[in-house]
Amino acid sequence: AMEEPPNLNRELFDFAIFYASPEERPEAALVLQGDRIFPVCAPAVAAGLNHPDDLSQVALLQDQTWAGDWAQWSKSTGLALPNADSGPAYSLYSLALQQAIAGAGVLMGHEALVADALDQGSLICPFKDLSADSGRQLILVQPPRARRGSAHETILALLR
Repeated sequence: AMEEPPNLNRELFDFAIFYASPEERPEAALVLQGDRIFPVCAPAVAAGLNHPDDLSQVALLQDQTWAGDWAQWSKSTGLALPNADSGPAYSLYSLALQQAIAGAGVLMGHEALVADALDQGSLICPFKDLSADSGRQLILVQPPRARRGSAHETILALLR
């Protein structure tokens, strides 16, 4: 786990998977999917959320890297969220995700990062029709063509 994509011209990683805005995306990166965001929480927390306005009564878990997610989601969906900037903040999204699963509050879910927990039922999306585009994309950063072997090409072919 790294905050920024490694420079694959100098570092010996085979691939790197990161979120980036279209403007930040390296030229050779392959877009895996767009980034949809939506609230997620443990089933017990979801039981108390009957309307999006109920979010003002629960802890909104914050990821420090994506600190503006709640405000962005609120703006995109047209829902007033007075506590968008409050709530416990975590330095790693994985920590915030674990706290959401434990029932500590509601987390702004990033589709690819919460998909397994949603499939397993450890998280629920209480407002299924209220998602927003984060403006980022999940990308696969590739090493320079000269460093790619047949295994790289096989993986790339599967993703295309």
